[in-house]
Amino acid sequence: MSERVKVTMNPNFKADVLKATEEKLAAKIATEKEALQALACRQPLSNAMLAHLSRKGLIEVADVTNLDSPPGERELLFTFITERGRQVLEG
Repeated sequence: MSERVKVTMNPNFKADVLKATEEKLAAKIATEKEALQALACRQPLSNAMLAHLSRKGLIEVADVTNLDSPPGERELLFTFITERGRQVLEG
């Protein structure tokens, strides 16, 4: 015999998901802004963060991978903050 289970949906589900998404986006923006501030102060960032900021169009990087680089990894060198990156910094 199989039992029937009644599942009730949270009526605020969409609002809760939207709120959580907005909070994640706000946290990501804060993180990106903090990373740009660190670069402006000449502090080093991880290659993963440099790649992320570059994909977002906030900075330009140079690929400086060489024979001394860890196998299978790219080494990135920050070159400058783009106009879009400056807008994030100022905003």
